[in-house]
Amino acid sequence: MTMGFKRVLLLAALAALPSFGQTLGEITGVVTDTTGAVTIGVTVTASNSETGLVRSTATNDSGNYAFPALNPGVYSVKAEMRGFATEIHTNIVLQVQQVARIDFQLRVGAVGETIEVSGGAPLLTTDTVTLGTVIENQLSSNCR
Repeated sequence: MTMGFKRVLLLAALAALPSFGQTLGEITGVVTDTTGAVTIGVTVTASNSETGLVRSTATNDSGNYAFPALNPGVYSVKAEMRGFATEIHTNIVLQVQQVARIDFQLRVGAVGETIEVSGGAPLLTTDTVTLGTVIENQLSSNCR
């Protein structure tokens, strides 16, 4: 393989990288307490129930968290902090290029107390104006 051909392959591979990100989604939100004050340092965990992927982060100084570059799928998102009841949002269906906003309002509670909110991401996503779709790849019986 010549050096010029290797460079062409490398440039082609690098040019294709941005297209991979176009199939990914994001879960983001803010965590507050019952008075509406933002909570800093809350551990937020996103779990994909289909793949078992688990990612964790902590809220920033504005109470915000984000999980960028998530594969489409069904997620559970949990927010927990000492002195507050753990809150879990389940069955969040993340679509291609969707930014699902999942906000939490933590209540003062005992350790081990959990509040579960079932339901998906909002139908209207106001964080972006993009639209995506999932195209399934199926093998025809005639192609075997």
